[in-house]
Amino acid sequence: LSKLRSEIEIDAYIKKIAAETKISENAIKIEILGNNKDIHTRVPEKKTVTNAESKNIHNEFLEKNLIKLMLVRSDFIPKIKEYSDVFTSSAHKRIFELIQAMYKDDEEIDLIKLKDSLYEDGDMNILNAIIENVHFNGKEVQIFEDCINRIKIDRLKKRQDEIINILQILDEESDKEHIEKLTKELLYIQKNLGK
Repeated sequence: LSKLRSEIEIDAYIKKIAAETKISENAIKIEILGNNKDIHTRVPEKKTVTNAESKNIHNEFLEKNLIKLMLVRSDFIPKIKEYSDVFTSSAHKRIFELIQAMYKDDEEIDLIKLKDSLYEDGDMNILNAIIENVHFNGKEVQIFEDCINRIKIDRLKKRQDEIINILQILDEESDKEHIEKLTKELLYIQKNLGK
């Protein structure tokens, strides 16, 4: 985003990211811009963003938001635990695992202990950037729900792709029951993705 030239391009890209990730536009703007509401004070260079880059940006936003949510409200930690597979960045995964290991019921995470436990180069900088730059403005629950919904949608899309690939391989005659079962699952997934 920092390289987009016009206000219209920035707003359109933020809307695209928000629609694809099911994360609110405000959360994305805050993540990118911090509390600086004036996004048009710079004249950046133009850059084309590929689908892979866009997906990586979405994943990075999601991972940072989940980490910050756990730091702001420890009651999110056990809820996020079942989604541990979404952490694809090595640094984010290490931070997530440390938070999980430090978690105790009804206690907030001790940031000093967390920072002292980081041993990989750059992890401290990444954690500090998340702490300083990810803000929710009192909308933690909404952002948590947005993140979880995005994870569920991503999982459904992944399973949909898996089923389509399996169906292309199966033999219509000898795998008829399996095809029927997978087709029903595929229809169920497509119905839920259409909501």
